[in-house]
Amino acid sequence: MSFAYLPVFVGSKSDISSELDNEHSSETYVPYSTSKVLLAAVSQDSESVPKSAMTGVKVSQVVEAIKDGQLVSKCGPESNLEVEPVGQTEVKYLHDGVWYTKEWTLWELSGDDFNPLPKDRNTTGFTANITMGEEDVHAVLSNNRARLPSSIAQEGAATRTPDPGMSLIRFYFQHHVWE
Repeated sequence: MSFAYLPVFVGSKSDISSELDNEHSSETYVPYSTSKVLLAAVSQDSESVPKSAMTGVKVSQVVEAIKDGQLVSKCGPESNLEVEPVGQTEVKYLHDGVWYTKEWTLWELSGDDFNPLPKDRNTTGFTANITMGEEDVHAVLSNNRARLPSSIAQEGAATRTPDPGMSLIRFYFQHHVWE
């Protein structure tokens, strides 16, 4: 089963809100569905964040609808799902000749409206809002190999993507999702 966490928007809630329109472009956001989500505990300084520091995780389904004759994607909040940590795994990855180790937490999604099938019942994927300490992280889920986080994230203060955290995500996709 494919699962991954892509940290796209990092910043204050107002910063994140002002950037959410970027998700609505099919050129930058190609989501997918799964029953499990792998969250990397990576902050902006690329240090591991302990599981206990994740004080809140809220996942919403992305729903497609026709509005004024155009197809639009909406990210909840009426479709918020329950998330429960179901284990951790360790991923080692190489960045600039140095090996790093990160702990990942596997979360399981559930809820009355949960739809694990992609592009069924108007569901095209998920977004996640994660609180780690005092930092808010907004993430989208995608398994499109051509659209890794560097091409999904837009320029701006609210779209910082940590590195070597970025290398961790690339490593995970290359060795665990697409192999």
